[in-house]
Amino acid sequence: MAPSLAPAASSAQGAKVLPIALAAILFLWASPALSDPATTIDSSRAPQTHGADVQTPAWERTLRLVRQAFPEVPQMSTQQLAAMREDDTAPDILLLDARSSTEFKVSHLPGAVLASNTRMALEVLDASDPVRTVVVYCSVGYRSSRLAEKLRARGIENVFNLEGSLFQWANEGRPLYRGEERVYQAHPYDEEWGQLLDRRFWAD
Repeated sequence: MAPSLAPAASSAQGAKVLPIALAAILFLWASPALSDPATTIDSSRAPQTHGADVQTPAWERTLRLVRQAFPEVPQMSTQQLAAMREDDTAPDILLLDARSSTEFKVSHLPGAVLASNTRMALEVLDASDPVRTVVVYCSVGYRSSRLAEKLRARGIENVFNLEGSLFQWANEGRPLYRGEERVYQAHPYDEEWGQLLDRRFWAD
């Protein structure tokens, strides 16, 4: 199945939306609406995010706002990525991890290459097969969408953001690695954003 694309908009519009969306994301985390019993994210227990069809309101808002902040960046779901990795006829995939080296060392998607910034990403791409499908991810998709946007601005068109990124991948029980070793922990980024990651996967 071919990855679906996010709605298109001009790059000028995207530049304006970016700071607005970031502020909106931060506002939503602090919003009184999250204190409602139906939408509370209790940091003492794992959020109910198992499976793509079971999202908390905070997850839904986060995914929506990432799309709004980066309207020109195509989004690939975790299900689509998993299916492509198992399909021998699908194009080769280059996974770029847009997180920090500290986060990457805890765990990453199988076969991923660390690319925390545009320079690192371009170096990896220069040494890779140009026909590959490039999928960028981070913790929830914000940093990776920003990197994907910069790569697309440089003329690299076959670039997708992994929607929900590593947190959603882990929440769905998909494999994480530390080098060649299968692991079951992920870096939560911080106490606040880590609430979107099932507590069972938090690194000590």
